[in-house]
Amino acid sequence: MSASLFIFQISENALFVDASRYKSEINDDQLQHLILQLEKSALNNKADAFHPSFKLTNSVVDAVPGMFNLTLYCENHLKLDLLEQALISLWEQLVAQGATDSISHQTNREIIIPTIYGLGSHQHLGPDLGIVAKHNGLSPEQVVALHSQAIYQVYFIGFQPGFAYLGGLTPQLYTPRKKQPRKCIPKGSVAIGGEQTGIYPNDSPGGWQIIGHSQIQLFDFDSHDSPCLLKSGDKVRFKAVTQYA
Repeated sequence: MSASLFIFQISENALFVDASRYKSEINDDQLQHLILQLEKSALNNKADAFHPSFKLTNSVVDAVPGMFNLTLYCENHLKLDLLEQALISLWEQLVAQGATDSISHQTNREIIIPTIYGLGSHQHLGPDLGIVAKHNGLSPEQVVALHSQAIYQVYFIGFQPGFAYLGGLTPQLYTPRKKQPRKCIPKGSVAIGGEQTGIYPNDSPGGWQIIGHSQIQLFDFDSHDSPCLLKSGDKVRFKAVTQYA
């Protein structure tokens, strides 16, 4: 590997890890999974072997994955230099061991999203299905078939609580975001934005192309387990239905 990991300090007790330079050498799904492996290792004290004097569990209090990046928050700023060295060593080991087969080690959790697409009498639930179809030279039915047959990976949660950025959209469905975003996209809207697809967990402004709707609850503040249904590393499938259960 000729690429390098870029790490810099963003506050007195936080480091930002940028792995985007590896995009030319590792495909997106594998690269994002390596980020998730690094997150898990940092939170589980796996870097002590490289720097025995540094106890990650006593320092790293939170880790937030992004698109090909990871932010680590620490208890204090006293050992950030050791943390940076440990992360570089750990990353090199993960890349060497997992760059070619990391997909096989991903979570087995798969979430099915029942979705009513904007076909026929349900056009109001997917008002932009025709736009996506026209942009890609497809019929609306072909868009639905392509969108619902893929297996997606949750890259990270962002934008709003419970909003999962999903990788795995076929290039046949890539569609630019709207030039003029909507003031309000309904909760549960299934949409495409550029090279990604996702579901709006709550009413909000947005510029993605709406192709369908789901009633699945993506964010529940009162949940005793986790407020977010989807987690980084999960697999997601959209199941085309004509009515809600």
